[in-house]
Amino acid sequence: MLTLPLLRQTVAPVWDALDLVYPSFCYLAESLRDGRLPLWDPFTNCGDPFHSDPNRLTLSPIAQLFALLFAKPSAGFTAYWLTHWWLGGIGMLWLARIFGAEAIGAVAAAFCYAFSGFFVGHAEHTTFIVIAAWFPWIIGLAELSVVRKRISYALLAGAAFGFCAIDGGYPGLIAMTGVALAFWLLIHHLVPSTTGRVDSQFTIIKWILLTLMVVGALLVMVWAPYLNAFFVEGAGFTDRVSSLDSNAAIYGNPFTPKALLSLLFPFSTILFSNVTNLFNGANWMGADLSMTNAYLGIIGIPLAWIWLRREGDGKKNLWLAIFAGVMFLISMGGYGGIRTVLFYLVPPTRFMQYNAAFRLFWILPLCLAAGLGVTQLTRDPGSRKVFLKALMLWLGLSAAVAAVVGWFPYSKGFPPADYLPRLLMPGIVVLPLALGVVWFWTRNRSPLMDRMFPLMLAGLVVCDLGEHLYVNSFTVWSRENAAIVQQLETNLNKRGLTSPGEPPSRSAERPTGNTNSQQLTKIPVVSGYMPYHAFNFNETLVKSRFIEVLTAPYRFWLSPGAEPVPSREQALAVLTQSGLSSPIPVFVEKRTQLPSSRVVPGSYGIARITSYAPEEVKLTAFVPGSAGAILASTERYAPGWKVWIDGRQEESLRINLYFRGVRVPPGEHSVVWRYQPARWVPLVVAGYATILLSVIVATLLLKRDNINARQRLKKSGPFQ
Repeated sequence: MLTLPLLRQTVAPVWDALDLVYPSFCYLAESLRDGRLPLWDPFTNCGDPFHSDPNRLTLSPIAQLFALLFAKPSAGFTAYWLTHWWLGGIGMLWLARIFGAEAIGAVAAAFCYAFSGFFVGHAEHTTFIVIAAWFPWIIGLAELSVVRKRISYALLAGAAFGFCAIDGGYPGLIAMTGVALAFWLLIHHLVPSTTGRVDSQFTIIKWILLTLMVVGALLVMVWAPYLNAFFVEGAGFTDRVSSLDSNAAIYGNPFTPKALLSLLFPFSTILFSNVTNLFNGANWMGADLSMTNAYLGIIGIPLAWIWLRREGDGKKNLWLAIFAGVMFLISMGGYGGIRTVLFYLVPPTRFMQYNAAFRLFWILPLCLAAGLGVTQLTRDPGSRKVFLKALMLWLGLSAAVAAVVGWFPYSKGFPPADYLPRLLMPGIVVLPLALGVVWFWTRNRSPLMDRMFPLMLAGLVVCDLGEHLYVNSFTVWSRENAAIVQQLETNLNKRGLTSPGEPPSRSAERPTGNTNSQQLTKIPVVSGYMPYHAFNFNETLVKSRFIEVLTAPYRFWLSPGAEPVPSREQALAVLTQSGLSSPIPVFVEKRTQLPSSRVVPGSYGIARITSYAPEEVKLTAFVPGSAGAILASTERYAPGWKVWIDGRQEESLRINLYFRGVRVPPGEHSVVWRYQPARWVPLVVAGYATILLSVIVATLLLKRDNINARQRLKKSGPFQ
């Protein structure tokens, strides 16, 4: 019901969800219907290894299923998106139950999590949502592995983690999820005062290490196709193949103390981000708009506090507060200190520059504690008065902060009616109502009231978080984008993926702004919208005179000569000065024993495309003379491209730094290019098989354990 506008498709996603993931989903859907798994995108950046980026969802079984089930790609993408939103909420509900929450408390925890500032703020970052969807399941299954000493749960945790990785999970967050999982298990189970268990330290350590080893091994095996494709095929297409420099990784997009305003007023993330009239264009929050929302519900923090400080058992819950605190410091980037240590100790975190996204790992435990707080109130009447006092203090703090925050835009000339209602919602309604509910609850202790008041409290949580979605819907959906999506899908199937001859010329500009519409319209572009790209290609070569060559009506030409690459800088300088009407050099990284001769493309010999498909290009070529030639192109080079001349495989050459070519002997020949990345198929098969076998073996082991348990009960005699 809360996401009905998305289901009815009266709205469409915003920013990266629309510009990156939705077009990729459309290309995935059309490729699957064409009978192939998409590996190469010929429409973007003069060719792009589509499968090397997890953001493209190539291996996601859920994305593949919805791509085939829905005729409209936008409907399939919405189903994929909301399925993960739902999966995260259900996972938190299950995790809360594992930790002892009653059903109504688990529902409260689920809503606090699924409609938290992480999900609403990062709605545009589909691959972040995937991580948040699977994180509760990974944590819960690993917990069961250690607590119950069952390897079956470790297998399921590893399968869930691996599935998350191929389901489209963001790589930097996947690496941090492993760190968070290890820290969670260690701090929860190694401090004697935090649990009531009597196991020896050796036994606990053994099961923690065994669980982490199983989970880590399964993750690597399942994630291997993407890792191999990214580091091998993605080289040259993205600057991110190498790690970020320390300053970008450690201090990029931190969760600043100013963003803590979102715990009370989620709309402040929008009001105080990039508002020119307020801060002269500066981003006062200190990070991207999507990174500054951490709302858990207006009573989420007091609920979490009442459980963390409960009398008698407070020390048992201290571990969760420590975990959340450490993760909070990590989300602050270099300002918290711990992120700097991680940069040097955990190399995969060097690829992550969105430190505020790590707030997922402190939002989850606080949402869990909030659900357990509801349970605590139902079981312990004495805690209700303490909670009432906490709510009164929270209301006082909210009022004081609201006075300051609300006055500041007014002092800059903003009419209060334009921002104040949204700024104060939903807390201005929910917090006083919660105070009233708890006040009456402390004075009415009948069994009926003990049933009704938890329902009312949880109902307020649901309404609160639902209102949060609509108050901050700016970061989730847009009605204007729905019209863009409808227009794009109108022309979706008018061009196929295969051309019988020369494909359309590339466009120098993106036809519809920042949207990768070329993956839908099949109008190729020289430079699509990519979050990370090769700087010299996208910012230098594409914006030079060489654009004439890249947008020429043909992609391949013959050159009688080739030159060794002098240096990347010198070669790039020469290419940027070369146009379609001037002789074009052919720089080759390997010796060809051809003269250093330059010709105008198309003026020497004949090179004609007879069939053009994403992973296969067929040509006929006629080379005059007796020395042979180089078949040059403006098609991007990748190690996976193989070439055959008259049925015989030849060596594929990297020419002009970024493109591919091949040495062709004299005479007339047929040339076939095929994209066949090494190790891709066996790694994909091994990854899928690992998940399937892990689930099967875990199921058999659990079934065996249940049978053994029943047999032990029968031998123990009559029982109730």
